[in-house]
Amino acid sequence: MWVLEVGEQIAGYAAAPETTPGVLSVGMAIQRTARGQGGGRALLGAVQEHARTSGAHKISLEVWTDNVRAIALYAAAGFQVEGLRRDHYRRRDGRLRSTLIMAWRATDAQGRSAVRG
Repeated sequence: MWVLEVGEQIAGYAAAPETTPGVLSVGMAIQRTARGQGGGRALLGAVQEHARTSGAHKISLEVWTDNVRAIALYAAAGFQVEGLRRDHYRRRDGRLRSTLIMAWRATDAQGRSAVRG
């Protein structure tokens, strides 16, 4: 787990457990007041470096379809959309929400190191 600190306050985190052999599943959150300052990019970069050094071949995540800033961050880091979970999650208010499944590969199909994202 990685923690983002702004001053002496915790402003965010990223966790990336290995959920399938060689695949890290990222969960990440940044407090609203700390967004847009490069913290998300730093956390994501740390997770990508961990994937490279730990031998993981892929990082996978889900992101709300309306979270345009996060989608742009992941795309800029080399993540690609792999799928859509349409109306998969029910919110407390009863609304159904969809997510994009995005992934980044540390290696290509032949096991060679991928371009660093």
